[in-house]
This record gives sequence, structure tokens and C-alpha cells, in this order.
Amino acid sequence: MKRYLLLLAAALVVASISARKITHEGYSFKTNEKELTAVLLKPSQPARGDIVIPDTIVIDSLRYIVVEIASAAFQGQAALTSVVIPSTVERIGARAFAACASLRSVELPSTLQEISDALFFNCISLTDIELPTHLRKMGEGVFRGCTSLESIVLPMIAEVPEETFQACRSLKDVTLPQTVTAIREGAFADCSALTDIVLPMVRVIEDGAFWNCQNLSAIDLPASLTKIEDSVFENCRSLRFVRFPASIGRIDNRAFRGCSSLQEADLPDGLTALGNAVFEDCSAMTRIHLPKSLKVVPSAAFRGCSSLAAVELPASVQAIDGDAFCNCSTIERLNLPPSVKAIGAKAFAGCSNLRDIYASSTFPAKMKKNSFSKDILRGGVLHVFPHSIDAYRLDKTWSKFYNIVDYTREEMDASK
Repeated sequence: MKRYLLLLAAALVVASISARKITHEGYSFKTNEKELTAVLLKPSQPARGDIVIPDTIVIDSLRYIVVEIASAAFQGQAALTSVVIPSTVERIGARAFAACASLRSVELPSTLQEISDALFFNCISLTDIELPTHLRKMGEGVFRGCTSLESIVLPMIAEVPEETFQACRSLKDVTLPQTVTAIREGAFADCSALTDIVLPMVRVIEDGAFWNCQNLSAIDLPASLTKIEDSVFENCRSLRFVRFPASIGRIDNRAFRGCSSLQEADLPDGLTALGNAVFEDCSAMTRIHLPKSLKVVPSAAFRGCSSLAAVELPASVQAIDGDAFCNCSTIERLNLPPSVKAIGAKAFAGCSNLRDIYASSTFPAKMKKNSFSKDILRGGVLHVFPHSIDAYRLDKTWSKFYNIVDYTREEMDASK
């Protein structure tokens, strides 16, 4: 036991010698005595003005190479205005310069290959930064809240991580490399000054990636993209044009909700699924092309599209969910294909100009008693084939229409 204690004590002595904390020229460092390297831990007093981080420090005639800046090293240093980081630095820890409110300029080492999470989070005075060409990976939220950042050129990285530029409200110019294949959740959310962006052959655009980019005016989606996830372009109020490639198979919930300048959407024929509220409150939309592969018009999909004058439902549609076309106040005519088997609550409520409904199914679809507003039931005309008129008049919900009239197939086709 005595020998064990002696060995343990010796090991502790060696460990204490191999790494020690020192203060030198205004900074706290942790040194590695074996490799003669140093990690800058933090300034020993508040950092002010323009600083140049040393590449080496000399202690007791020994020269240590500064290879790392520790996590949160300069976080909250409100008087720091610029910083030059030497080429010896191989790693910069998470939040190292976060919330440096006066930081305007940063010179990163050209050899840096990775940037950690939230490195410049809430650096509200940072206007421009040149990222190293050797950079291959960025952490999450690196520039989040950098409200003065105006432009950025990204090097050859594989993805734009989560919340990288969220709330960078002055960001106007973004250059993405061809190597980017994924734009992660909220990456450009709330970049309200961004007017356009050229997307490379990305395969993934995650939830809310461009949420609330209120000045984004057009987007050309690449042929490599197969789906548009939740809220990707929600509240992009200036968005007027979107090109949907044939590769798009699904568009998820709220993807374009609140895009109040979007005038039309030409959805590809290979698209099989739309999410809830996908085009809700697209109040300028006048035309929508629904693909022949679509089986369900989901809940609130076009609610509040008050300029949508007509909608052509493809023969593949089997269900129109609740609120699907609610408050589409300019629709005047509706053709229900025989494939439609169910119509949800308030699907056409508030369609105040809807006067002619053409139901071409022999048997009435299941319908909620409030699928159509009372003013439509009273003032609209339901057109059905002669052999089906009794079935509609005897149905407990369809019989709520005051005017049910028969129609020939030729007249039905002519109405489309």
C-alpha cells in the first residue's frame, strides 16, 4: 500500500508538471509541457480595442506555440473591436467570441479547418468576415444574431449547419459553394434583407431554413431536391416566383404559408403529398396546378388564398381535408371529380363567390354538414348527373343545397 501511494504521488507530480496554468502578457494560458504548446483560456483583464493574439509565448526561457483558443475565451468582451488570430491556432472553442457587441473585424488563420458552435453568436457589430479556404466544417449557430453582417462567401463545406445565419437581418449577399448538399434547420431563418440566393445541387433543405426571409423574391429549386420540409419558406412575403423541379415528391407542412406575393405554383406531376397549410395565406395566388398523382388536398392547404379564382382538382384526388380551400373568396366554380370520396369540415367555408359546384360522382362523397358555408348551400347550384340527382337529394348533407339540378356529361365536361 505504501508503495502504491508513493507511485500515485509521483504520477500527480508528473501531471502537474506536464500541464500548468499561467498568466502572461494579459492572457491566461494552459501549457502542455511535453509538447510545448499553449491554450489561450481568457484575457486576464477586459479586452479592449484591437488585439493581436500571440503565436508564441516565452516562459522561463521555454517557447510555447499557441495552438488553441478555449471555449468562451472572449465571450461577452463588449469593448473588443477587432482580433487577429495567428496561423498557429488549430482550434477555436465554442462561443469563443460570442456576444462581443463591438467586434467589427476578425482575421482567422488561413489553415483553420473547423469552426465551433456559436463562435460569433450575437456579435452585432460584425459586418464582414473572410472564412479560410481550408475550412471544411462549421458548427451550429456560428453567426446567429450577427445583425450587421452584410455578406458572406462560404468555402468548400458540405452543409450549412443549423441556425448558422439565423437573424442576420442585414445579410444581403450569400455565396454557396457547389460542395453544399444540405441546408440545415433554420440556417437562414429571419434573414430579412436577403433578396436572392443561388442554390447548388442540394439534396436537403430542412425545416424553416429560409423562414421569414421577407425580401426573398425568387427561388430556383435544384433538380437534386426531392422534398421541401416544414416551414422552409414560410412568411417569405416578397416571394413571387418558385421553380419546382420534377424531382420534388412532397412538400411538407406550412412550407409556403404566408408567402403573400406568390402568384402561382406549378407543382410537378411526380408530387404525391402536400402538407397541412402548405400554401395558406398566399393571398396573391391566382393559379395552382395540382399534379395528377395527388390523392389528398390536406387541411388548410390553400386557406386564405383570396385571389385564387379557379382550382382544377385532378382525377386522382380522393379526399379534401378540413379548411382546405377555406376563405378562397374569389373561387366561382368547383369541379369535384368522381374520385373524391370525402370532404372535410369547412373545406370550402368562406368561399363567398362560389356559385356552381359540379359533382360528377354517381354516389355522393362523405361530407361534413359545414363543408360549405350556409350562403353557398342557399345561393349556390349543385350540378349532378341525372341518374344521381335522387341520391344527392336524399343524402343528409348534400340535401342541404337548396338548388340541385341535373346535368349531362357533355355539359359537365364543357364546364371544366
